[in-house]
Amino acid sequence: MNKASIDQTIQIELVNISYQLSFYDNYPSFEADLVINDRLSGKVTNEGFGNACDYTSIDEVGQELIHRAEQYCSTLPPMEYAQVDQEEDVMLQSTLRIMLDDLFEQHLIHSQHLDFEKTVRRQMHKEIIYGYPERKILCSYGFSIPLSRILANPLGAQVIINALRTHILPKFESGMVVLNDNIPEDIYISAGFVEGQYPQSTQKVSI
Repeated sequence: MNKASIDQTIQIELVNISYQLSFYDNYPSFEADLVINDRLSGKVTNEGFGNACDYTSIDEVGQELIHRAEQYCSTLPPMEYAQVDQEEDVMLQSTLRIMLDDLFEQHLIHSQHLDFEKTVRRQMHKEIIYGYPERKILCSYGFSIPLSRILANPLGAQVIINALRTHILPKFESGMVVLNDNIPEDIYISAGFVEGQYPQSTQKVSI
C-alpha cells in the first residue's frame, strides 16, 4: 500500500498493486485500486513505455473524490525531477497523474528492496556477502555447507576467520561492508575488521 496524505481532508492511496517489468524498457506497467479518504474510488492503470497513468472512477462518489484530489494537486508546488546527463532538473506542474505515478514508483522501490533483502538472506546460509548494499553491488565467498554447521564445529570459527582474512578483507574498499549478521562479532574482530565494516551484533540469527 502506498499513501499520500495531501491535507486533513484528502488522502490518496494505491492498493492491490500489480505490475509487470519489461525486458525491453525501464517503464513497468501496473494496475491498482485508487482509494481516496479510505474509500475505493477508482482504478489506476499504466501501460508502461514512459506514459503517464490513467485513472477512472467506479461511481459518482468516487468521481467527486477524484475531482477534489485533482483540484488540490493542481495547487501544489511544481515537482522537481532529475534529468539524465543534465545538470539542471526539470520542473513539472503537480497533477494527480504525476502523484499516482510517484506513489507507484515508491511501491516499486520498496518491493525491489524487499526482494533484494530476501535474496541476500537466502545466500547468507552458505555464503559471506559483502560489498555496497546501498548500490546493490555485492560479492560473495561461499562454502559447501551452511555457516551454522561450520560455526557449530570446534574449528569452525577459525575457518570463518581465515576466509574473512584471506579472501575478503584484502578486497575491501572504502564504503564496503559485510552483511552477514549470522557471524559473531568476535570473529570479525579476530579477522581484522573494524566497526562499521560488519553488522553490529554479537548474536547469531536464524536466516
